[in-house]
Parts: sequence; C-alpha cells; structure tokens
Amino acid sequence: MSNDNNRIFLIALLILVGGFLLFMFLPKTNAKKNADAHAGTKTHGMSPEMQMYSRRIENPLTPEISLSMLQNGNQRYVQMKQNTLSGLNPERRKFLEHGQWPYAIILTTSDSRISPEYVFDAGLGDLVVIRNAGHNCEASVFSAIENVLINGNCRLLVVMGHEDDPTIRQAIKKVEHPDAVESFWTEAAVQKIVPSVLNAQKDRYEKKRMEEIVSKLHVESTIATLKSGSKIIQRQVDSGKIKIIGAYARIRTGKVDFISVD
Repeated sequence: MSNDNNRIFLIALLILVGGFLLFMFLPKTNAKKNADAHAGTKTHGMSPEMQMYSRRIENPLTPEISLSMLQNGNQRYVQMKQNTLSGLNPERRKFLEHGQWPYAIILTTSDSRISPEYVFDAGLGDLVVIRNAGHNCEASVFSAIENVLINGNCRLLVVMGHEDDPTIRQAIKKVEHPDAVESFWTEAAVQKIVPSVLNAQKDRYEKKRMEEIVSKLHVESTIATLKSGSKIIQRQVDSGKIKIIGAYARIRTGKVDFISVD
C-alpha cells in the first residue's frame, strides 16, 4: 500500500512540475512569436531610406562600408550634390527616439568652417561628432568614444585635422617663440601638439607646408594616444571589430583626404 501511495505521489508531483514548466514556457514562446511578428512588420510603411537605416540595428556596418559612405558623402559635398533632406526628416527623428545607430565617430577640431555632418553629407543618427581645440585626447573624449563603442553598432573612428587650424599655428609659434603664452588653456592644448611640430622640424619640411605636415602628424599622434589610453579602444582595434583612420580636410574645396595609419 505504501508503494502505491509513493507512486501516486510521484505521478502527482510530475504532473505539477510539468504543468508549472508548461505555464512558464508558453508565455515566453508566445512573447517571442509576437516579437518576431513585430520585427517583421517594424519596417512596414517606412521609406526605402529609413528601411536601410533600420537594418543597422541587426547588421552594423563594417569599417570598410562606413569609410565608403564617408567618401561618397564627401564627394557629394565637393560636387554640391548633397542629399539635402536625407536623414533630416521627421520620419528619422521619430525613429531615433528609440536609440542611435551611427556608422562613424568623427573626432575633429572646433572650427566653424569644417562641419563633419556637411562635409560627409550625413543625416541625424549617422555620425557621432566630438570636437575640441586640436582634437586632443582628454577624459571627456575617451568617455564619449567608449560610450559609443560599447554599444557595438559603430565600427569606424576617424580623427580629422584640417588646413588653416589656429591651434596648429599656435603650436608652431610656441616652438619658434617659447615665451609666447596666449593663455593657460591655450597653452594646455598647444603643448600636446608641440611633439608633432618638433618631428616636422627634424625632417626639414618647407615652411609653407609646415602647418599641413604638423596637422597630419598630430592626427597620427592622436590615434596612437587613443589606442594607448583606452583598453576598450585597444581591445576592439586588436580584435578587428573597429578601425581607426586619419583624415585631413581642405576648407576651400571641401575635399577630405583619408590617411592610412598602421
């Protein structure tokens, strides 16, 4: 009689456990089906441009494709054939309420004549732009870049200098006239560029080319500092997940030359 009771107890226990597991599993299954159905219709009614943008959520662009998009955008800018309304419309603003999926980070200088969004003919949510005097590395710059990279959607980081950069000129002046101090903050920014000036002087570049050479050397220096100063950036570069490249923009033509940096 005891064995019969044990069997009944075990059967009842199995029924209870099975029912509980079924109860727990079915809602999740239904939820997943609903989520999948929603994903299938999420782009329904969107314009082709927005459908293309929304694909970045599941399939982030590779560094190579991102670079190609920057190059194509810059070509449109140079030729004055910009997609004026692309990426600036209410449809995209509404979509971006849910997050951002940029394809590139641009670290550049603070100058009203060079605006990355225009120079690369980009729309809202396309670029994360970080600017300061001399595109120097500091805590806020590292933090801003890491916050974007951690999310895993952006795989290209561009450090961009440009011609006629006042901070570059001040750094050259500092080396030529060490006692010329503009201000405490200017001095702090300029000191980070001085090594690039000294390197340019070693190679005896013509004075009229000095600013461009120093700017490009400082781009390389900034990239090296980004890699050495952040474990997150270094890890993602080493794994091939992201790529860092340099760039140099020209004000009159708007042309951007990309600099391959090892």
